[in-house]
Amino acid sequence: MHRIVLFLLFQALVVGSFAQSARLMGKITTEEGPVSFANVSLKGTSIGTSTNEDGEFEIQNIPPGTYILQVSAIGFASITESITLTGGE
Repeated sequence: MHRIVLFLLFQALVVGSFAQSARLMGKITTEEGPVSFANVSLKGTSIGTSTNEDGEFEIQNIPPGTYILQVSAIGFASITESITLTGGE
């Protein structure tokens, strides 16, 4: 099994004018290049998405908080990482 190298360009941003929420963006890669169609989710929630052909993903409207980011793809070992997202002020 290959190991996924998690390269996250994540940042918490305000995506609504009345409610605070965060947006998570990133790119999943290996030493050989991007991982297409990997599953990216926040463990213990129903929040998640899949990467595109270039390994990029974006999840919007996430309540601020601390989460376990989980990434999995066929043929790769799953990885998890603790992240904290904050909304704007």
